[in-house]
Amino acid sequence: MNLSALAKEFYFVKDLCYVRYQNGGWRCLGKNIEWDMVRAPSVDTPPYVVHLSHCLDTLKPEDHIEIQWRPNTQSPYDWWYAVIGHLDSCNKNCCQCEYNDTLIVEFRQYPEISNMRRIKLCRKTNEEEGHRIGGYYGGIRKLQNHNEIETWKKLFPLQIQVLTSKQSCYMHDYKLT
Repeated sequence: MNLSALAKEFYFVKDLCYVRYQNGGWRCLGKNIEWDMVRAPSVDTPPYVVHLSHCLDTLKPEDHIEIQWRPNTQSPYDWWYAVIGHLDSCNKNCCQCEYNDTLIVEFRQYPEISNMRRIKLCRKTNEEEGHRIGGYYGGIRKLQNHNEIETWKKLFPLQIQVLTSKQSCYMHDYKLT
């Protein structure tokens, strides 16, 4: 959770953080956020500006990335963790995904059945893209080392609850590899 780009006010009680930002009035973004969940942005791009991506032409499946996202055009961007995925039509034995103009971005912190799990973006445009699922996607930054990837992976629980169509709850383990 990259709250520092959004935050207008931080305050701490013991080791917990409370964060608010202004978007047509003060809204509470989070309560009881542990200090380890707050980090500075990895780039100097202002929160309302699309980050200029220098890696779009070289991204391939299983590359780990940070991607800008915001719920609407009046909100600032936040950075989210994702992994580049394979196209639905890909033959993984002879993968050509890295040469396609369509980029599959997987948010593996969501269950496979979630409509938030995979999105398609255009690799050739370096501008904001609205998405039918909701929100707007901006720039992409490829994560360069194991420490950056592990920092993100620590933010997500090892188990995710999934509601089935019968509304019964099952626990599934998902790896964020």
